[in-house]
Amino acid sequence: VQNDEYWGEFPEKDLDVVLDKYRRGDSAAARARITELGRDDFVFGFARSDFLYGLDIGPGKRVLDIGCGLGVHSFNAARTGAEVYGCDLSSKRAEFCMLRAKSDGVENAHFFHSDILNLPFAAESFDAVVLNGVVEWLGEMNRNKDPRQDQIEGLKSVLRILKPGGTLYIGIENRIAATYLFHATDHNRLKYTTFMPRFLADFVTRRKKGKSYRTYTYAKGGYEKLLRDSGFSNPACFYIAHPGYNLPQYLIPFGDTAALCFVLNSMSIDKGMRGAFVRAIAVLPGMGKITRNFFYSYAMYVKK
Repeated sequence: VQNDEYWGEFPEKDLDVVLDKYRRGDSAAARARITELGRDDFVFGFARSDFLYGLDIGPGKRVLDIGCGLGVHSFNAARTGAEVYGCDLSSKRAEFCMLRAKSDGVENAHFFHSDILNLPFAAESFDAVVLNGVVEWLGEMNRNKDPRQDQIEGLKSVLRILKPGGTLYIGIENRIAATYLFHATDHNRLKYTTFMPRFLADFVTRRKKGKSYRTYTYAKGGYEKLLRDSGFSNPACFYIAHPGYNLPQYLIPFGDTAALCFVLNSMSIDKGMRGAFVRAIAVLPGMGKITRNFFYSYAMYVKK
């Protein structure tokens, strides 16, 4: 595709240095540079990909990682023996993955520069598709006046290439997360806009950032409707991803309030007065059904 947009775990100039080392065949120096940048675990670690345990993948399965970035999920999926394909809108990030695969001798992971609307695959050709931190950005394709329609177009493209019975995984923020009331900002680095009506969030973003507000996130019901409107007829299986979908130390079934209360109790041990308050809240009747709606992010699995 002609679009080539860099967004990365570190500045583009640092990736240029890493790529140069890989191109010269010095993969050890390339990895050392990533370690110096403090991103070794982010790029080469395993914990970020724990959501893969919820996918039926392995030898004989085909997986597509859209927006693969520097390939952490693609390479971890490849370890299962599945045939993995990763694409990214940044040609440099796709090249990094290609060079790493060659250097590490990973023959079942393949990478290319593409976007979600130009996937060069036949219909019904994948057992699983990963959209980790991607859906919220689909509105910035700017093909439609309504960013939600851009998101729907992208999800329909995914639906086309999924096999019957295949699974789409989505990791994404919760629009009404409690953390947005305090220190967290939206994808435009602005506070409180996620809670605003879309027209007001658009007005504020135009005034503050000089561009429209197109990085739509939703609450649970909003994601369910978005998936239905995109053609997914089966209900999604929702998990609370804590502390976030990018490092899911806990994946708590949204409907299992007993599990949620257990996790809240476990997390709050040795946390002083704040922990005692959390434990007191957790045991209140019906509190789990309320608090589950305000965690930072969700992990969802939806079958075709």
